[in-house]
Amino acid sequence: TVVAEKPYYLAIFPMTQSQYKRLAEETVSSESTVLQTISWQAMHGSAGPASTPSSDSLCGKLIAKTGMAGFDIQTTAEWEIAARCGTTDAYYGGSYEETLKYAVVDANLSGTAYQSISVGTRKANLWGFYDTMGLTWEFTRDAANSSGWAALHAQYGALKGIPTSNNNAAYRVHIGARTGWGTNSVISYHGARGQGWTTSTAAAHRLVWVEP
Repeated sequence: TVVAEKPYYLAIFPMTQSQYKRLAEETVSSESTVLQTISWQAMHGSAGPASTPSSDSLCGKLIAKTGMAGFDIQTTAEWEIAARCGTTDAYYGGSYEETLKYAVVDANLSGTAYQSISVGTRKANLWGFYDTMGLTWEFTRDAANSSGWAALHAQYGALKGIPTSNNNAAYRVHIGARTGWGTNSVISYHGARGQGWTTSTAAAHRLVWVEP
C-alpha cells in the first residue's frame, strides 16, 4: 500500500502551456497542450529532491505569487495514490482495454508529435484526475539513485527500456508513460516508470500542494 507523508492537493492535469505562461509572466494564450519544454531544475531548482523549491524556480515563483508554501513537483507516491484512486489492479479499470478509455495511447506518434495533444481528452478517473496514464511522462521529486534503485525495482518491477547503469542522483523518476509507448506492459502501474536527467525537458510536470 502506498501512503503519502502528508495531506496534499494534486493538479488534475499536467501543467499546460497557458498555465506556464501565466506563471512565467509571458503573454497568456489558451493553449491546453502539455508543457514539455521546462526541465526539473527549472521547475524546482538545482538542489536535491528533499529541498524546498528555490526562489528562482517556477515552483518558487508560484509560492511567492500566492504567499503559500508547499507547492512543488509531485512525488511517485502522490502520483500513484491519485492514479489508482483506491483500486488495486495492475491497470486502472482492471484491464489494458479499460485503461485506454483514460489514457492517450498511440504507438504511431513519435518524437514530439504527442505534445500537440491537449490535456483532458480522455475520461477522468474516479477522483477526477486526467492523463495520469499515457499522453506524457511526468517528472517526480524522487531521485533515481543507486541507493534507492533496488527499492524501486522491488516495489514496482523493472522499469521499461531504462538502462540500470544510469542510477545516480542527477536523475529523477518519471511516471505515467508517454504516448508512443502504448503497449499493455507500459501503461500498467508497474511499467509506467522511467527516469530522466534533472536538466532534461523530456517529461512534463504535475504540481502538488502539500499541507505544511
